[in-house]
Amino acid sequence: MPRLLHPEQPYRIGPRCTPGREAPRRCRLEGLAELPPDSDRAPHTKVEILQALGEQADDEVIGRLLPFLKDPNDDVVLGAMESLTRHPLPEPAAEKIRDVFLAVWTDEEEKPRLKRRLAELFKDLRWKVTGFRSRVEEQLPEGFYIDKKGFVKKMGEE
Repeated sequence: MPRLLHPEQPYRIGPRCTPGREAPRRCRLEGLAELPPDSDRAPHTKVEILQALGEQADDEVIGRLLPFLKDPNDDVVLGAMESLTRHPLPEPAAEKIRDVFLAVWTDEEEKPRLKRRLAELFKDLRWKVTGFRSRVEEQLPEGFYIDKKGFVKKMGEE
C-alpha cells in the first residue's frame, strides 16, 4: 500500500491527498492513520486533516477523531474539538462526544486553554455537565459558572 505522506518530507501530505483539495474521504482517513494521536509528529498536518474530515462527520469519522482529543499538541486537540462540533449531530453521537469532552475536561493534566474552549463549547452547544458537575466546577475557567440545571454559562450572559 503506498504511503500517503510525501516521501521526501514525511510530515507533508503528498499531492494526491492534499487536505485543501477535494480529496476522497478514504485518503484523508488513511493519511490520518499515518499520524497517530500519541505522536507529536506533524501537528499542522493533523489539524488540516482533522478540519477536512470535520466536514464529513459520520460515525466512522467521529470514531477516528475522538482519539485526537488526547494528542500531545494543544492545537491538534482544539482542531479535533472544532471538527467534532462543527455540525449538529444526532443525539447518540452528540452524547458520546459530550462524554469524551467531559473526560478531557476533568483530566487534571489538561491545559487551561483547552478547558476554556470546552467551557465555551458546552455553553454554545447547551450541553449539560450531568454526572461531572463537581469535578467540572473545580476546573471552570474564570468567568464561567454552572446553573441549577447543569448548563455552563458565562457571567453576564443570559
